[in-house]
Order: sequence, then C-alpha cells, then structure tokens
Amino acid sequence: MSNTGGTSRVFHGTFIHSTSPGSIEIVRDGMLVVGPDGRIVHFLHDIPVEEAQTTLDGLGIRANEYRMSIISSDKSNPDFLMPGFVDTHNHAPQWAQRGLGRGLQILEWLDTVTFPNEAKFADRDYARKVYESCVDGSIKQGITTACYYGSLHGDATKILADICLEKGQRAFIGKCNMDQNSPAYYTDASADESLRVTEDFISHVRSRDPTFSQITPIITPRFAISCTPELLKGLGKIAGENGGLPIQTHFNEAESEIAATLSLFPEFDNEADLYSHFGLLTNRTVLAHCCHMTPYEVERLKALDCGVAHCPIANTTVGGGFMAAPIREFLRRDIKVGLGTDSGGGFSSSILDAMRQAFIVSNAREMMTKGEDKSLSLEECFYMATLGGAKVCGIEHESGNFVIGKHFDALHIRMASVDGRDESNLASTGIETGDGVRTVFEKFMMTADDRNISDVFIPPKPITGVPSAGAPPQAWASYSTRKKFAKPPVKLACLSCRNSRIRCDGKQDCSKCLEKGKECVYTRSRRGGPRISLHGRRSKGKPRTSTADILKQESPLSVQEQFFEAANIGAPSFGLRQLDECSGEDVELVDASANAGLSLYDIDQLDQVHGFSDMQFDSLGDGEGHGWDGFNSASLTSGSDESTSDVRAYETDADILDAYYVYCHAYFPALPPPIRSPIDRPVALGSLAGSYGPSTPLTLALSAMLALVPLPDDPDPKGESSTWNRRIQAHKFAQAAFEALDNESELVDSIINPKDALSNGSPRTYRAPFHQDLPLELESNVALMVLSIYEYGQRGNVKKMLNRSGQSLMLALEAKLYSPVVDQFVEARRRVWWATETAIDIRDPKYSLPYPTLTADPEAIPFFVQCQYAILDASKYSNDLNKIIENGGDLSALYMRTLDMEARLEGLSQIADAWFDKTPCNMPVTSSEAVVAKTLRSMGRVKINSARIKIHRYPAFMNTPVFSKLHCGLEPITPNSTPGPISESSYSDISHSPTDQLQPGQPTSGLPHVGSGGRPLPMPSPPADSKLPFNALYSTNISRKAALDIAETLHALPYPNPSGLVDPSSLLSTPLSAMPPRSMPTFMCCALMSAYVLTLLTYKLRNGQFEFPNSEITLAISTYEDALRWGLGRLLSGLENYASAFEAVDGMREEVAKAFKVSLVESLSEPNNRVNWDPYYSGLN
Repeated sequence: MSNTGGTSRVFHGTFIHSTSPGSIEIVRDGMLVVGPDGRIVHFLHDIPVEEAQTTLDGLGIRANEYRMSIISSDKSNPDFLMPGFVDTHNHAPQWAQRGLGRGLQILEWLDTVTFPNEAKFADRDYARKVYESCVDGSIKQGITTACYYGSLHGDATKILADICLEKGQRAFIGKCNMDQNSPAYYTDASADESLRVTEDFISHVRSRDPTFSQITPIITPRFAISCTPELLKGLGKIAGENGGLPIQTHFNEAESEIAATLSLFPEFDNEADLYSHFGLLTNRTVLAHCCHMTPYEVERLKALDCGVAHCPIANTTVGGGFMAAPIREFLRRDIKVGLGTDSGGGFSSSILDAMRQAFIVSNAREMMTKGEDKSLSLEECFYMATLGGAKVCGIEHESGNFVIGKHFDALHIRMASVDGRDESNLASTGIETGDGVRTVFEKFMMTADDRNISDVFIPPKPITGVPSAGAPPQAWASYSTRKKFAKPPVKLACLSCRNSRIRCDGKQDCSKCLEKGKECVYTRSRRGGPRISLHGRRSKGKPRTSTADILKQESPLSVQEQFFEAANIGAPSFGLRQLDECSGEDVELVDASANAGLSLYDIDQLDQVHGFSDMQFDSLGDGEGHGWDGFNSASLTSGSDESTSDVRAYETDADILDAYYVYCHAYFPALPPPIRSPIDRPVALGSLAGSYGPSTPLTLALSAMLALVPLPDDPDPKGESSTWNRRIQAHKFAQAAFEALDNESELVDSIINPKDALSNGSPRTYRAPFHQDLPLELESNVALMVLSIYEYGQRGNVKKMLNRSGQSLMLALEAKLYSPVVDQFVEARRRVWWATETAIDIRDPKYSLPYPTLTADPEAIPFFVQCQYAILDASKYSNDLNKIIENGGDLSALYMRTLDMEARLEGLSQIADAWFDKTPCNMPVTSSEAVVAKTLRSMGRVKINSARIKIHRYPAFMNTPVFSKLHCGLEPITPNSTPGPISESSYSDISHSPTDQLQPGQPTSGLPHVGSGGRPLPMPSPPADSKLPFNALYSTNISRKAALDIAETLHALPYPNPSGLVDPSSLLSTPLSAMPPRSMPTFMCCALMSAYVLTLLTYKLRNGQFEFPNSEITLAISTYEDALRWGLGRLLSGLENYASAFEAVDGMREEVAKAFKVSLVESLSEPNNRVNWDPYYSGLN
C-alpha cells in the first residue's frame, strides 16, 4: 500500500476492547495500523512481533511509511492498549469544587455550593485558568471524549471549546441554559437572551470546527426547573434547525427534583412527556442520572432512542439518598447507557472510579430489587465506559472500540509487578508470574488509577508521555500524563490561601500572607476547601397569606364544602413548615420516621428510650453544617444579595445577654437569673461599626435566634423582603455557631503533634465567659440547645433538632453535670442539666440532680418537669395503644394503665388550674424570676392538657384523621382510609338541653371527614365495648376542656418586655397584635393537639346543622359554638405571635386560620356571612 499522505502508526502488543455489553475481546500479539488521518486501517490478530515486518510488507506498507510502537516486551507483565474513556456527563465549571457539599440535598447543593462557584466564570481569566486545568486533568484520567456542561456565560463556554480544540480532546460542549428559579446573580436575563447566547456559541464553534468533527455544540437546558417553557421550546427549535444537534439535561435525578419539576409543569405527568413536548428527546439526547424511572418513561426512552449517562458516584454522595439507577433494566431493554463522572457532583473525575462505583451500586440494586436486577459484571462496566458511552454520544461509528474505520482513541496501560522493581510509583495490585491477561484486566479495573495510564492517544494527534524511539519529534505532540516530581501540597493550608485557592507553603507565616501583608491564621477544616457563603436561592418560598386575607376572603363554596376543605388541615403543609436550609423553598414534612411537627419536648420516636443504646446522634463535627473556617462581622454581609438594614444585631456581648433575658429566658431559663434588669438595645446588622461581631458558640447561637425577631422600627416586619433577610442572616449566625463549636473542641496537638493528642487531655478554651456565673465549658451545651430550638421553630428540621439536642446531652454526660458538686456554679450546672435532660427523656436514678431554684416560686421548675414527664409517658401510652389497635390486640391490657395515667394527669391538672392566671402580661425578667415561674407553670399546663388529649382522643374520636400528613403522632388521611362502624344517627349525641354539654363520640355515624380525594368519609365511632375504662362521652368532655385550656393558656403566656418598664396595673397597655414575638417555640405540637380537638368538635357541630338545619337544637348550642370559636381564635392569636418571627410555625397559623374562618359562619344559607371575629381573635386588634 503506497502512502503519499503521511506516516502511519503501527502498534503491536495486547489489546482489550468491548464488542458488546457483556463481553470483551482480548487480543494477544495483535497488530493495529493507524492511517495518517488517525483512523484504524488494519487490526490483525496473532501476529508475533518478529513477523510484524513481513506482515506489513504483505499489506503493501513500506518501511518508510510507518512507525512501529511495541506496547510491551515483558511477556510476564504485558502492558496493553484499550479504547479511551467516554465521560457522558461532566460539569466543567465544577472542576474546582469537586468533593464539596457531600450530604447536601441536590437543590440545596446547587444553591450553596454550585451556583456561587459557577458564577465566577463571568471572569474570562478565571474561566481560562480553570478550564485549562479541567481539560488537562480529564485527559490525564484517560478521557478522550467528554460531554461538558459549561456555565451560563457565553464567553467562558467559547473559551472551553477553544481549549478542547487546542488540546485535541473530542468534546460535546453546551452553554448552560437557565432563566428561572436560580439566584438573581446566576440566571439568564430572559429566555430570548439565553437563546441568543446559545446561537452565538454554536456559530463560534462552527467557525473553529465547521464539520463539528472534534467539538460539537450540545443543547444544554440545565433541567426543567431552571427553564421557562419559552426557553425549552426555543432550545428544541435550535436543535432541530441545526441538523439535529445533540441535547443534554438532567432527568429524574432525585425525588425532590422530580416533584419540583412536575409542580412547575402541572400539565405533564412525567419528565419524559415534558421534554418530549418541547422537542428535547431525540436519538441524540443524553439524559443524566435517570434514577427514578417509571415503566412508561423507560418505554419512552427506548422508543425515542435516548441515551442515559449513569453517574453512580454523584448519585450516592449528593442528593436524596442512595440513588441506584435501574441500569440492568436499561441494558435489558437495549437502551444506550454510558458512564459520567458528574464532576463536581461526583467527587472524582476518574472514569475508573465511576466504573467501580457502578459495580458497587449494582450490587446494592440487586439487594434492593430482591435479585430482580442482577448486579453488573466488570465487562459491562467497562463497556459503559467505552463503547456504551460512544453510543450515548452518537459516535459509535467513530470511536469506542478497535474496529477498522474508527478513530484510534486509545490508552496505553501499564501495570506494576509484585517484585517492587516498578519505577512509576504505581499503587495498583501487582502482577504475579502466571497471571493471565484476564487477571491483569481485573486488577486494572479494580485498583488502577491515572498513574497506570502511560499514554493517551487522540486523533489526529496523540497525547503522549514519551514518543516511540526513532519517531520524528515534530510528528507527535507531547503531553505528560503524570508530573512525576511535583512537590506535594502541605497538609494544612492557612485560611487566606484556602480562601484564595492558592498553594500555601505551610510555614508559620506563609510567604503568600507575608507578600500581601495579611495575618496568617490556621484552623482545621472539616470538609476541605474554602467556605462558601450563603447566596440567594431560586425563590423566597411560598408567599405568606396573612390571617386578615384568609378571614376576609369570600368563598364560592357552601358552608359544608368550606368545612370539608378546611378540615383537611394538612393540605398543604400543616404543622411545621420546613425551610430547606436557607433556601426559602417550602418542603412539607411527610417523613413518618421524622415525625414532623413534633415539639422539642414531645418526641414520640424517643419515647421508648431509657438509655442511649438506640439513640444515634451526629458527632459534634457532623457534615450538616456549612461552617466557615473563621468568622468575623464582615462575613455577615458579604457574598449575598440580601439586605441587612432590617436584621436585628447587637454591638456587644453584654447586649446579646440582655436580649437573651428579654426574649428567651422566660421560656428557656438555661442561664442563671439576671444580675440587673435587662433592656433590649438592638441595632441593624448593616449599621454595626468597628470590629465587633459575635464569635463564640453561644453568642452566635443566640444571635441566630434573636435575628429572627423583627426590629421595632421595621415598617413591614411580616413582608417578604424583611422575612427573607432575617432568614438568611439568622442561618449565617447558626452556621457560624456550629463552626465555632467545632473550633473550640479542637486540640492543637491534633494538628501539629497527633501522637501526643490522646495523652494531653481535652481541649481548653481561653476567653472571657459570656455570663459570670456560667462556666465557660457549659456554653457549648446551651448553644446546642438554642440551635436545636432554632432548627425546630424556624426551619422545621426535626432531624437536626434531635442531632443538636443529642449533642448537648452527650456533652452534659461527659461533663458529669448530674454529679452533686456544690460550688459557686452549682445553680448554673443544674439549669443546664435540666434544660438538657428534659429535652430527651433519660429518667434514670443515677442521673438524679436537685432542681434549680426560682426565688419567686421554688416549685415552678419541679412542676414543669413533672408535666414534661407526664406528656412523654402519655406519648408512650398512645404509641402502645396504636400498636395494639393495628395488631388487633386486646385493649384490656391497657385498662389499669389508663386509669393510672388519668389519675396522675387529673392531679397535675388540678394543680395547674388552681394556680393559673389567665391575664396576659409582659412583666420584665428580674432576679426573682417571677415571670419565668409564671411561664413555666403555663407551659406545664399546656403539656398536661396535651397529654390528656393523647390519652382520650381514641375513646372520644377513634383517632379520626383530619390531617393529610403525619403530625405529632396524629395519623394522616390515607388513600385507603377505611370508614369505621356506622350507626343510625349522626346527631343523636348533641343534647337538646341548653344546659347540657354537647356529647360527641356516642355510637353514631354520618359525621364525615375529608378523604384524600376530597370526598367525605364517615367518621368512625367507638365500639360498644372498647375494653377501656372511659366511654366516648367522658373522653370527649375531657378532650374538649383540655383543648380549650391549651388555647386559654397559650393566650395568657407572658410576652417579652424589651423596655424593662413595669406596668403598675400589671395589665398590658399595648394591643396584643403589636406585642413582640415570644421565642423558643418548643410546644407547637400541643397547640396542634388542641386544634385537632376543636376542629373535630366544630366539624361535628356543623355536620349536625347540615343534617338538621331547622332543628331547635341549633339555638341550644350557641354557647358551645362560641367556646369552640374562642378556642380556635386564641390558638390563632398565639400562633400569629410566634409566626411573626418563626417561619416554620407559619404553616400551622395559616391552616388554623382556615378552620377558624369556617367556624365564624353565621348562616348556613349564606356562607360568606360571618360573625365578627374580634371577640375571639386578638391578632388583628
């Protein structure tokens, strides 16, 4: 063969490549000839190296027309050639953030880590620096073809294309499109602008590579959540008008992502139909992840011949759990599947790591499907990394294996021997004498890394470490795949170098800091890399619907329809609303295991705990925090677009201490009593002058709590902007508090001399105490308890609430606070211990300790603790009762226990009632702590009555569900709700005597509740012989009284007194609606119990009026009806006050307002004719 067009390359040795998903071909003594254009022209088997020349002569290839490369002359340890890897999913802008954000949910990870990082690519110089490193690193890992997502910046994406073209890597590159639900600083200006920049990028690539032979533009909507319909439609049109350009997007990655997508596009039932509708599902579409697939969507992918980019590392380290995509099903259906590193969602940029993780995840998938989806073989993983990936990208006719006519994309693999004579510093499993090539291949698959990749060949030029002997130097571009003698980084970099992402020399004062005149500070990082400040999220969450709007809004529904609507209280997000991190995104707490909406002191899932063997608490350095390497006041206002002019802050630690006494101490007396009368001295965070900023765990934790309280001069404290700013800044304080906790537990020896760390004792903190009577080492306990309440009341995150409480408890046990030591700090230790102990039930004689003392009322704390224990025991009783009912057991087993519980609760209730003062007050906190005693006794009364409802709600209401979600142990309505026993009259239990009480709960039926489909279902009635000591009439009356007592007590709970002035008349001189919010909301489940009872009774009352609209009984129940209205109104007033600061409570406030609104209807025939709410509800007065 005469070759006038250039020199061919000939490779001789061992070749391994895929021919199908389940098989590989191993060719020993193979000879592969690559033409001058980089395509394979011959691939011969079984050609001994000594016969290579003769064979080439027979092919007509003269000696001056080729250069020969012998892959390996070592028969006992053969090197081999394999096809280059194909990375079907990679985010080039995330190269510098790999490894960050582990444990975060996908949407949270995007907003706290990814979007701030990608926004930096507006800087062209920065983009070039990172993209150079990314492409070099990708090639070093053996990736000859990559599908890259760029940032949304057109210029930066052009730079990426130019770099790939220059370095020879085949690449599919897309400008990332996103014009909604993204931070303001990182969103396309409009759909039109996004489309214009995309078309401009396509034109740029066409000008550099007219046939798209090496660089191909790929249409890249990030995902539907971030794209408007106009943008999706325009992208589909661009793809079609440009010869069917390839398309890539994220698809069915996580359940939270799917739910968000379908809520934004309610006209579609699934993502497949959504993308298909806009012309974005074609045979050139690359769909990343595909973890949660319906059979219909699998069929659609097959029918449309779409490809799947399987990203096993990202799917198991970032997102909504261990997401194992159904790869076996895809392969079974002959759907195209390749592997993606998803760097930096995936922590590794290595396809070798992706292959191994795919193998591991498939084993888990086999267990999850009980053997239906068999695990993947190594051959299948290898196929996805090479030929499978090529098929996904639509280049299987150009690359993927060693077939004549394809480009020669190849890797030269070198393995080490066990004799240790290898000089390449390889860490892979050594090759032993007698190992066959299949064994060598397996060792490579499972233990090799980039050091085993000796050379990378990409047409038309190779990227190689060392050209073959005799080759003209100019014939092959040289690109080293390893830096053999690079200086390793230091073990610990200073904060400045870490934040600047530059190399630190690790000296006491590093050279970079000396050059810049900066202070050189070192501290441990739990995650590595710079700390990312919080930025604005996609949106500020669901808009707040005011109580006034709810009550004033007219409804087209009938009274009955309105009540059916309101009775389904959980729709949507009744109870605590969860704010996903700092996102502003409302997330309904539907996880039964988390038991969302629980009070800090009403933790059902811990009810059975008597020790700690079954309790799992995160370590103090858990991965949930996004702490900073250091904290200063400047950090509070940097890196985000929120305002700080309407966020509360304080100028000194002493001011923070005073604010604690004003807003927190009465509800959470964890510190000793105040030395002087506290006065609130807030300032706007943005106006903080000088260098002061809270820096200790306790001052930061309290700052997080106090930042939620609106400033007194805020013109619109419940407005969206003010609420958003308080939310963001409070969470910054909370994160900094957690980082400060971690830093104060650090041992210097752990950093500089670990071998001595264990013998040098616990870490010590040297600084001034926050409170003169509180030992320094106890501040962390209090800080964790405050953070626990913050997670519950503000963010609705029960899991983190339990973690923080558990951490505080572990610290308390470690410090042996239960020991009877008497010294100057005895009162402080007792307060911290009891504040911690009552949060989690650990009643054990060995942990006994005398109660703290309130001068004004020494019995207040003991009474509160007894009430706390009572509600915990009532929760255990309720759990046991539910288990017996579910299992069809004998209720008589609880007969004596029920009597004992009722006697105990009745006794405590009488004490609470005898003491109770129903007059609201705002007494300041003084050294006698009279207002603290009043508050604790009130909270105890709330808990006792909530406990009584737990005991009586089954006999009274058969646990009839009215909520759509599980809250506080109240079962939700389910699609399979089964009606209970039905009797003949629904109204027979309402007395016709005005002097008698309404007696709901008698054997009756026809009292519907709303099912999940909106249809009324019969309310079950208790059986004639329930084998419990109380009948329905008695339990209904107890529940009614308890619910009204809770409402009355919540209404009378003391308010904060910022001025410190005493009202001589002991009465409030300020309208309740203008009072500052109470804080430390630890008993919202009790309010929910009250709402449950009052809603059911109002429902039952209304239903009787529906059935007997002309009955004389309607006149007889007006007093009863007023009482129910009064109770709901008082609950609503209390929730309104809490919700003005704590957003997680606001979802409860909205739904109770809806139930209250229906109770106000005066005439059944005129549903919008309601009585005046003023006598019942004070929140608007």
